[in-house]
Order: sequence, then C-alpha cells, then structure tokens
Amino acid sequence: MASLSPAALHNLQRGAGNRAVARMVGDERHRQAAGSGHRTAPSAVQRSAARDAAMPVQRMAGGHTVQRWRNGQVEDVSANESAKYGRGAWTQVDKQTKHKVKHYLIAWKDDATAVVGVKAQLSPYNGKPAYGGGFPAPAGGTSEMSERDMDGAWQRNGDSTPPGNLMRDHTLHHEVDQELLRSYQLTGIGQELATGSDGRNDYKVWHGTVAPVENPAGIPPGDPSYQENERTVEIRVDDLRRLRITGRSSTQEVLRAVAELAGTPLPAEVTRGSQAEVYLALDNFPVQELAKQLRARIAWIEEQVEDATSRSRALAGGGR
Repeated sequence: MASLSPAALHNLQRGAGNRAVARMVGDERHRQAAGSGHRTAPSAVQRSAARDAAMPVQRMAGGHTVQRWRNGQVEDVSANESAKYGRGAWTQVDKQTKHKVKHYLIAWKDDATAVVGVKAQLSPYNGKPAYGGGFPAPAGGTSEMSERDMDGAWQRNGDSTPPGNLMRDHTLHHEVDQELLRSYQLTGIGQELATGSDGRNDYKVWHGTVAPVENPAGIPPGDPSYQENERTVEIRVDDLRRLRITGRSSTQEVLRAVAELAGTPLPAEVTRGSQAEVYLALDNFPVQELAKQLRARIAWIEEQVEDATSRSRALAGGGR
C-alpha cells in the first residue's frame, strides 16, 4: 500500500472515521518497517494522522457539528439535551450549569397506586452504606447512554439530531427495569413535576405510568444495576388514608406513612446522620416529590368525596 496523501487521509477520515485511519496508518508503518528490515521514522503525514486519530469524528447534523469521540466534550445529542462523552458512554449534562442530570419517575400503576423500590442497605458498587439505604425511593438515576445506544439512535434518525428527551426516555426505561427489579415496565412519561440541584447534579422528577410484567425475565447475575434495591412495594392511597394521611398532612407525615407501608418504619426520634434522616431530607428531591404527589392525590380524592357529599345533601334537601 502506497503512503497516503493528506487529501486521501482527509477523505478516508470522513468515510471511515479516525479510529479506522489510525489502524491503517499503523499497518502501513508496520509493513514499511518489515520490508526494510529496520524501523522507519514516521513521515509528516503519519504524524498528522496520529494526532487526528485522537480527535473526534465530526459530522454535520441539524446545522451543527456533533463531535462523537472527544472525551469531556459537551455536545447536543437530541433536540433538547446535551451530553458529555467519556469512557465509551454519554452522560447528560446541563450546558449552562455543567451539572450532571438525573431523572426520576413517580411511577403510578393506576390512579391510586404508586410503585417504589426499597433501597438496599449497602451500595452494590462499593459496599458502603447506600444513600437512603433501607427506605423507599422512586426509580431513577444519572442520565446515561452507551456509545452503541447513542450511535443506534442517530442511525435510526437518518444520522440527524434525534427528537427531544432521547436520554431521559432511555434512562427512565432502564431505571424502571433495574430498580423495580424487572417486575414492572415503563408505559408512559408525563409532565415534569419538579427540579432541584445539589450543586453537582440537577434533578428532574417526572410523572409516569408502569405496568406489572407477566413472567418477568430473571435478574442478570452479578449486575450491580439490579442490586441497588432489595425489593419493590406498592403504595396505595387508600392505605395512606387509613393511616390518617390527608391532603393537609405534612411531607414528613406522608413519608413516615410510606415507610410504614413499605415495612421500614421510622423511629420516633431520627438520629442525626442516619439513613432515616437522609430519607426525610429536604434535598432528597425525588422522595420529597413522591410525598407531595401522594398527598396531592389524596387531596383530590377528598375534594371528590366532599363534592359528592354536597350534591347528595342538596338533593336530599330539595326532596323534602
């Protein structure tokens, strides 16, 4: 194979990508060395190709350049999302705050039943106490996509910018499967309910619906993604009402009742620095929003009951 000219390298990069070019240049260098019996100094063209191989493959999409291989580079990956590439995966980030984005789902099985997971006491990743370990929490986590999944999404969209919420939908689909232990599947994502930030991560909490899975597949052995939660639990609004939770109850009162229904009751006095304190913390945004949505559902039921009672009284009064 003859030495490649700069123009030929440029055209080859556009068609095959920098990683392929780097391999071809390496093969050519190896053949040259083998043919002469000694190591040859790299030409200017080869040195240039080696530098370019570390740079991203670029392509025009939707009026902007998507740089797919540069570690740490923030790029637009869907109509309304940006992400940073690194170590073979994309992590969603907010372009303005530079924070990682985390998505969570308030998952409703029906109008009166929410589904949550119960966190394992220890993190399956490092063996240390898990954040909020031992207590209920909505499914969700860091918004991520593998390089393969991202490439597939672009290819399915004709190599143009995919529609909005690509990473959100991907993340919540996988988080429901993993954290609800394959017992439920995501059936819909509704409106954004709340946002929050802890200075490093931006949290987005969404309304969603799930359905039980008949004959669920087994949990992949050794996969820590399926070990974050030890079990799932359904929180029924009627059960909360039986525990004297009303539309005027405090968030903490709702969360204490949720923990009781989940079989993880809170002590009367919460110890500073305990997982119970983490569970109730105001900056535990997904859990706080869970309580607010459950309380809002109870308030709506109370309004319906009150309206029905008023109509019934009005009809009874008119008949006398």
